[in-house]
Amino acid sequence: MPTQEVSLDSLPADEVKALGECYKALPKRYSSKPPGRFLRGKHGVTHFHLQEPKSSGGQKPRIAVLSHGIGTSMEVFEGPIVKELLQAGFRVLGYDFLAHGWSRADNKWLHYEKDVFLDQINELLDHVLAPGEPVDLWVGHSTGGILGVLVAMSNKAHPIRDLALISPAFWANKPAIARLADKIPNFMHGLVSSVGPLKKLPQDAYLENNDEAFGKDHTGYLYPAEHLKSKQQIERIFAIHPQSIGGIMGVASYFLREDLITQWRVTFKELAQSKEQAAPRVCLLWGKYDVVVPFEHASEVMGWASSSNRFSLVELTAGHEAPAEVPTILAQEILKFASVPARM
Repeated sequence: MPTQEVSLDSLPADEVKALGECYKALPKRYSSKPPGRFLRGKHGVTHFHLQEPKSSGGQKPRIAVLSHGIGTSMEVFEGPIVKELLQAGFRVLGYDFLAHGWSRADNKWLHYEKDVFLDQINELLDHVLAPGEPVDLWVGHSTGGILGVLVAMSNKAHPIRDLALISPAFWANKPAIARLADKIPNFMHGLVSSVGPLKKLPQDAYLENNDEAFGKDHTGYLYPAEHLKSKQQIERIFAIHPQSIGGIMGVASYFLREDLITQWRVTFKELAQSKEQAAPRVCLLWGKYDVVVPFEHASEVMGWASSSNRFSLVELTAGHEAPAEVPTILAQEILKFASVPARM
């Protein structure tokens, strides 16, 4: 099915109203309607926002694609990360996963498998970019980091030149409901989707995971205000967002399942050890207090790439939620990485 841009009016009116209420606590630009555009594709309607730099120094601007994690939206990158990329002359393309943010899955209980992720982003890249145009920089947080690697290894129409991976979820420690979904995904997904009282289970698990995701030392949270803000927004999303539970369960059951992320790790290792000249550079940006995707695995990745100069590691004073915890430092490190001249 060919893709087509559609208007906000193409979404059900009751869902639009709910989403406006869901995101009203966010910055004004998100308060009543989304900032971007909508693209109808194979599995639903994708909300995306393409921002242009004020100046590109007379050259064609590079493009950065921002890919968020499970249960969040492109909003996690708003602030210093988007601002600094635009000021550096990048075009910035953010988008929401289906059933996340303002994107809408045709099936509320979508089985969010690898091909669904790839179909959505490939449709979007084909729509926004010229034929053969590369993605200069992919910034992926957690699940978005896995996806960046999969796109880099599969999409030859729009090759990725640089990957900035923020705590990529290849080794995710998951709450109990997600571990159960690892073992019996179809049963758990079907049970939560059909039994009303059980719909609270993903919320409780996600809040538990959020408590672990923000960095702590012996005194408590490193960034308590950011942790509280995230907790309040999660509660709002689960209470109001029309597709959040299905989206989170769909990703957990059919993309972040342990047997699958084991496969994605193999793909990541293949990329790290690739001898192809066009293989992307990779910067790992990892919180040293990250226990959701433990920081110790960063050294494992660097070991894979020990014979290559394409990989670098930035250690952050943060947990798993670095885009919320240290956004200014993260923006600076991403730009420092992106400004390095391309390999000859």
